Amino acid sequence: MSFYQANSGIVYARKGQRLEFACFSESSQNIPKWATKSDTKFPSGVFQDQQGRLIFPANTECHSGIYTCQLSNQDGSVSKNVILVVDLSKHVDVDVQPKSAKVLRGGTAILFSNINGTQSKECEWTRMGAGLPYHHQTYGPFLILRNVQKSGEYYTSTVSNNDGIGQDSVQLHVDDYPSAKISPSNRIALRLLKSETKDVSCNGAGKPAPSVTWIKVGGSIDQSLVSGVSLKFRNPKQEMAGIYECHVSNAYGNVSARLQVDIAVTSILPGFDNSNPNNAAYGAFIGSALRPSDYHEINIKIKPTKVHDGLIIFQSNGFAENTPSTMHYISLGVKDRHITFYYSSGPQSSPAGISGKVVYPLIIQEGKWYHIVAKYERGWSSVVVNGGTPAFTFGSFLGKSTTIDLSSWIFLAGLSDLSLNPLFEVPYGFSGCISQLSFNNKQIDLSKPVESRQMDKCGAACEGDQVCRNGGTCQKFAQDESYFTCRCRDKYYGNYCEKMYSATTNPCSRSPCLNNGRCIANGKQHYCLCPMPYYGLSDCGEVKQLNANDIPYFQKYSYLLYSVNIINEYQQIQFEFNALNLEGALYWIGQKSEGKYLYIALIKSRLELRLHVNGRENYLISSQNIVTGKYYQVNVTRSYSSIKMFVDNFEAQLSKSSNLGPSRLKYLSDGWL
Repeated sequence: MSFYQANSGIVYARKGQRLEFACFSESSQNIPKWATKSDTKFPSGVFQDQQGRLIFPANTECHSGIYTCQLSNQDGSVSKNVILVVDLSKHVDVDVQPKSAKVLRGGTAILFSNINGTQSKECEWTRMGAGLPYHHQTYGPFLILRNVQKSGEYYTSTVSNNDGIGQDSVQLHVDDYPSAKISPSNRIALRLLKSETKDVSCNGAGKPAPSVTWIKVGGSIDQSLVSGVSLKFRNPKQEMAGIYECHVSNAYGNVSARLQVDIAVTSILPGFDNSNPNNAAYGAFIGSALRPSDYHEINIKIKPTKVHDGLIIFQSNGFAENTPSTMHYISLGVKDRHITFYYSSGPQSSPAGISGKVVYPLIIQEGKWYHIVAKYERGWSSVVVNGGTPAFTFGSFLGKSTTIDLSSWIFLAGLSDLSLNPLFEVPYGFSGCISQLSFNNKQIDLSKPVESRQMDKCGAACEGDQVCRNGGTCQKFAQDESYFTCRCRDKYYGNYCEKMYSATTNPCSRSPCLNNGRCIANGKQHYCLCPMPYYGLSDCGEVKQLNANDIPYFQKYSYLLYSVNIINEYQQIQFEFNALNLEGALYWIGQKSEGKYLYIALIKSRLELRLHVNGRENYLISSQNIVTGKYYQVNVTRSYSSIKMFVDNFEAQLSKSSNLGPSRLKYLSDGWL
C-alpha cells in the first residue's frame, strides 16, 4: 500500500503558528488515525478533524514531539512519523498563497511563498509523494505549474535563512469545464398511443458540481416530463416529439446536449387476396373538397402479389340511390395487366354527365411496387406510374356535367358487395399490398378502416421505403416492426417528412448551435461561432481543450476571445503566427463605445496595423510580403498615439491609408498563432 504524507520528516515551526498535517493512501479510503509516539493523549489544543487532519491551532513549546499517522485497509496497515520542532528563538514564518488554490484542468497555477524573516537564503518547493511535475518552473518564492491535471496534491515550501527553517503547504484543487452527455441515447423513438415508458438522463459533469436544466427547443417543455436530471416519457403523445436540450452549467460556463424525440407511427400495409374475398372501407372526407368537385386526385402505392383483373380502389356517391349509369365514381383497377383509371359523372343522371377511362401502357408484374398518381379535372384525366410518361384522355364535353360527387366510403381491394360494382370489366378484388394512400393530398390512415373483411398485414415497416416523403429515410422501430420513424432531409419535418419549413425561415431559427454558440445565417445555410472549448462549424457539438502550452490553430470562422479589451496609453504586443492564407484578422482590441480600437490583419500578403484613438488613425504596413507556411514574429510598442510594429525585426512603414475596408475584415486568417 503506497503511502503519502503532506508533511513528513522534520517540520520546523515557530511558536503560535497554525499547522495542519495530512496523510492518505491511494489504496485506502479510510480516515487515518493520528497518535503521539508514546500513544498518550494529544497536547492541549491539538485535535484530529473529521477529514483525518491533525490540527495545531497555535503551537507552543509543549507541542514539539513525534506524531504518527496510521492507515489501514484489507491488506494491512502502514504508518509514518512526523517530527515537530517548535523553535522559540529561530524561526521563519512561511505562508503559502493562495490557501484555496484552484486551477482549471490543463491551466497554469502560480503558488507564492510569503516569507517573514531576514536574509533569506533558500526556498525549496516539493510535492507530496513525488517530484515536482515536468511542466513546472521555480522563481525564488514562486512555483509555476503548467498543464495541471491531477487534483488534491499537496505542495510544500521549505525556506531557510539565518533565523532557521520554516515550512507551509497548500493543497491544489483542479476544476473542470462542465460537460453534458445524454444517456442511454441522444435520439429515441416513442410509439404513438402505446402504453410504454422511456427515461432519458442528462449526465452533467464538472467541478464545481454543475446544475442541470432541461428545455424544449422552439417551445415550452412539459414540466411533468422533468424529474431531476431526467426526462420521463409515459404514454407517448404527438406533442412529445421535438428537440430537447439539457443545459449543464457551473462557474466556468455552460454546455448543452441535444435529445431528438421522434414519434413512431404505425406502418400497417393492408394485404388482400382475392382467393379469399376481402376488402377494407374508409370514411369519406365529409365537407371536404372530395364532395362535388371538378378535380380529384388519387395517390397510391401498390404491390401485386397476384396479377389478375381486379378493383384497387373505388369511391362513389352511393349504391342504393343509383344505377351504374347514374352513379358518380372514381376508381383504379387492374385490367389485362395494365393500371386503368375509371371515372364517371353519371351519363344518365340529371344533368347528364360523362364517363371514361385511361389505360396506362406499362405491364405490371407480381412482387414489385408501383406508385400511381391518377388525376381527373373537368373531364380530362391522366395517369402516371412510377414517375413515367403520363397517359391522357381528353375531349369536348359541351353540355355535359363534369362535376363528380364523391360522398360514400372509400373502398380498397373490392366492395362490401361486388354485385353492386358498376365496373363490369374488373369484377374481382385486388390481390396484393397497398401503401401510402391519399385523396387530394389528404392522407388516409390505413390502420383505421371503418369496415374490413379478411384484411391481412402485408410486409413490414419501411418495405420498399414506401412511407417517407421528400427523400426521407424510413427506419423500423426496433421492438415493433409495425412502427417506423422518418429521418428527414434538411427543410422537411413531420412524421412522414411531409412538411417543409418556409423558404423565408431563418436557418438559425432552429437553434442549431449548441453550448452557447452564436449562429450566423448565410442565405439558407448557417455556421456557428463557438466558445472555448467547443468547436464544430454546424453545431459547436465537439470539445477541444486548449492547454497552456498548446499552439492554437484557426480556421476561417474560429477565434479566441479574452476579457481584456482596454486601450491603455502604453501597450506592448508580441506574438508569432504561421498563416495558411494571406487575408484575415489576427488581432483586435478595442472599446467600441469610445471609438478606440487596434487591429492587425493580413491584407494582400502584407501585415497591416490600424490604430484609432483620440479621433486619429494611424496605419502601419509591413515592409515585406508574408508567405504561407512560415512563422513570423510580431512586436508592437505604443505610447499614446505613437506606435511602431516590427515583423521579424523589420520595421513596418507608415501609410496614409488602409487596404482594409469594412467588407474585407470578414474572416479570421487560417493558421497558427
